[in-house]
Amino acid sequence: DRIASKLYTYNDFVLYKESEDSIILISYNGNATDIVVPSGVTSINRVAFQSCSNLTSIEIPASVTSIGSSAFSGCNNLTSIKIPASVTSIGSSTFFGCGNLIRIEIPASVTSIGSSAFEYCNNLTSVYYTGTASNWDNISINSGNSFLTDATLYYYSETEPSEEGNYWHYVDGEIVVWTK
Repeated sequence: DRIASKLYTYNDFVLYKESEDSIILISYNGNATDIVVPSGVTSINRVAFQSCSNLTSIEIPASVTSIGSSAFSGCNNLTSIKIPASVTSIGSSTFFGCGNLIRIEIPASVTSIGSSAFEYCNNLTSVYYTGTASNWDNISINSGNSFLTDATLYYYSETEPSEEGNYWHYVDGEIVVWTK
């Protein structure tokens, strides 16, 4: 195992360089409420933002391919999050205890959601999924995710759907639910 070397500090982030083409976010210990993770970061490591109680929103770039377990656990003021299409799995306890999380955007690229990833996310009401109902049914969702599975699930549809169900699309970059 190779140990990552410290690359630089970016605002309240400590970034490490693992290889010539990979930058990995290791930790965050600031008091900012709105965070934009720098482009080029490929991984948000486990517990990177754990218990950052001031964090209300975070923008994750498309360069991120993995989000470690408990990365956002205890971020009780985080209200919404968009997982980029480059991510294929949501680790165990990733959003554990994010009690004010009310909406999440999950890409069709996600194939598994770890145990207790959304445990104690008791205000989660809306899940905006970019795939179809059959794609969603093929996701391996482990135990402890009842707040996720009990939330209203919306499927992405660029055009107004003809069939019944919950669908959404973007208008000027904002989520809009299709209504009949």
